[in-house]
Amino acid sequence: MSLRALVIVLLTLASPLARADRAISPFRLPQWPAQVATPDLHLTDTKGRARALEDFKGRVTIVYFGFVSCPDVCPATLRKLALAGRQLGRAADRIELLFVTLDPEHDTPAQLDAYVAMAGLRASALTGTPDSINRAAKEFSVQHARIVSKGAATIDHSGGLYIIDATGRLRLVAPVSVSIEDLAHDLRILAADAPS
Repeated sequence: MSLRALVIVLLTLASPLARADRAISPFRLPQWPAQVATPDLHLTDTKGRARALEDFKGRVTIVYFGFVSCPDVCPATLRKLALAGRQLGRAADRIELLFVTLDPEHDTPAQLDAYVAMAGLRASALTGTPDSINRAAKEFSVQHARIVSKGAATIDHSGGLYIIDATGRLRLVAPVSVSIEDLAHDLRILAADAPS
């Protein structure tokens, strides 16, 4: 996403009109402005197949960037998704998580598959070269950096759930602090428009 587009997003979300729109919206989560294009990504799944967002049209898709050895935010977010999925019941079958690793040098396909299973939803883990991961992160305005402290390395990264409707349009952006109830509420609305 360009800096100009990001500024438009921030200004739109902060405007009184946007706050009024949210007040009459059925959604509880912040909405992605309709006039701002949906980001894209071109990565590889754990079976080595090239994947893009358009491959997941027809389902509600949640894009999340993280890494397997994340000590706190990532596992807590996957747990939150699992609990929201339980509240959704059969509607959860129309939702798919795309977990994009920010640590492609260390997260193996087997580790990624086991990790995303914690979300309790249909899930695909995506990986790629460091350059392709960086491009995808930039598209979604995800900030990340490898940090080394006392000989141990970790990745500091921004967090958020990017929720795309069944037509392939980014609709909602949830902070990782989102409540399970609000997440389930909005996913249920979007899942109702997805094919069974």
